[in-house]
Amino acid sequence: MVALELRYAARYPGATVVNADVYGHPGFAGGRNILCAVRGDGVLLGYAPLFPSPVDAAADPSLPHRLWAAVKPDPDLPPSAAEAVADTLMDHLRAQAATVAAALPPRRVLLTLECVTTEAPAIRHALAHGFALEARVYALARDLPAPLPSPPPPEGVTVGLPRR
Repeated sequence: MVALELRYAARYPGATVVNADVYGHPGFAGGRNILCAVRGDGVLLGYAPLFPSPVDAAADPSLPHRLWAAVKPDPDLPPSAAEAVADTLMDHLRAQAATVAAALPPRRVLLTLECVTTEAPAIRHALAHGFALEARVYALARDLPAPLPSPPPPEGVTVGLPRR
């Protein structure tokens, strides 16, 4: 899976590459929340991880539970084959999301895909399957050798290291 993820990130710069150890997290339910499309000869054609992020019961009732997911077909597949793999993964992802959602405390549940702008095929695929653009994430960078501005602290605030 990591090899496919690395190829995917090479094709779509900025796409998330997850350390393999992360998939051992209990949120992935011992692998039940990692859906894989595998060809008959054992070749991985794509995968769709699903990570539940339930809201604490004491939280504002308007806050939804989120099921974070991704749909990543092998970027080396021809476009029509990648689309077919993505469709199959999406079908199974939605079914698994429904199973996971049913086990959560009552509250609205959102299946949320996180894509970077370079993942245009994934974004088009999600929009075609009823997802809506919810937010945009900005990646900000700064050249560290350039001087850093030092704005004064707000009035009444002292900034410094603790005394020893």
